[in-house]
Amino acid sequence: MTFIKSFKPHQQTLRKKYGNPKMVIAVSGLSGVGKTTIAREIAKRFKLRYFSAGELFRAEARRRGISLEEFLGKLKDIEKREAVDFDEYFDKKMLGLIYRGKVVVEGRLAGVLAGETAITRIWVHCPSGFVAQRVAERERVTAENAESGLRQRNKRDISRYWKKYKTNFSSEKYYNVFLDNTQPIDESVTEACYKIARAINGHKILSIAISGKVGSGKSTIARKVAKALRYRYVSAGSIFRGLSKDMGLSLTELLELCKKKKSIHYEIDKRMIRSVENGKCIAEGKLIVWLSDAVLKVFLTASQKERARRIAKREGMPFSEAFKAVSHRDEKEEESFKAAYPRLDYGKPECHVFIDTTEMGINDVVEKILRYAK
Repeated sequence: MTFIKSFKPHQQTLRKKYGNPKMVIAVSGLSGVGKTTIAREIAKRFKLRYFSAGELFRAEARRRGISLEEFLGKLKDIEKREAVDFDEYFDKKMLGLIYRGKVVVEGRLAGVLAGETAITRIWVHCPSGFVAQRVAERERVTAENAESGLRQRNKRDISRYWKKYKTNFSSEKYYNVFLDNTQPIDESVTEACYKIARAINGHKILSIAISGKVGSGKSTIARKVAKALRYRYVSAGSIFRGLSKDMGLSLTELLELCKKKKSIHYEIDKRMIRSVENGKCIAEGKLIVWLSDAVLKVFLTASQKERARRIAKREGMPFSEAFKAVSHRDEKEEESFKAAYPRLDYGKPECHVFIDTTEMGINDVVEKILRYAK
């Protein structure tokens, strides 16, 4: 149901005509936050139609043979002369597009208008200073002028829709996904698409699989994520190291043995997969993103130099020795994995999130993963 009370009778008419809409995604936000770009990219990734409130205004201007700026300048005169309320007219038209389904709708009022008919109602946001800088660069004005203009525009829009529909479209209560668009646009879109996919598939009990090469930070980060979510932490490395001690072998020697005795790999992996299936688990291991059906899969990367620096610090060895050890372990692990699972494509893990930890703090990486998990 739409959250705008005055539109509910119109919604009932649309429901009788089209039935319940399928696959509707609504993207809203204040001016300049990047909601248009994000909505278009979401539509591309899910192969859906895209419509925006702005497009409806532009289409009406084209129909009248005038520019958008000219149409907006004459809007009040046209409304008075033709006895039409264009806001209400276009909002009803947008609601009609929503009820045809398979669509991404974007606009300040999109989430409130779509209401519970939408799979997800996304609110795109970022700090006003960040938005002002973006608008200033685009419109070639000072950041101060851009921020002042945005503040006035947003205040005017909120007031306008409150007077018209008694609805504050910027209230958090109307949205179920909140997207911080201060990150690169590809990451914002990926985060949004992951949350949409979760909504489509139903909220299965969350398990997170975290993989990456030695020194990428996966163990430390996985433990912190597990602690933050109060989930169990399961590590393939811990199981593997326990085996090496029990058998009196070094890690390298055990890796060599794994190539001959694949059953060692399989036993470790079975334990990991079972943990993921049971839910509420952070499973950390080099193969877990390939082998499990975790709801969220994360792959961590870092430069070889940074990974060697971390290993040298952790294991108390010279950097030059650690650099060679990292390269050697990468090679031996890949050989061992290919021997156990020759059909897996190790060059292309199918993950929801890829994070380069080279220049990121541990807490920043943890926070990024938690954003997806929530």
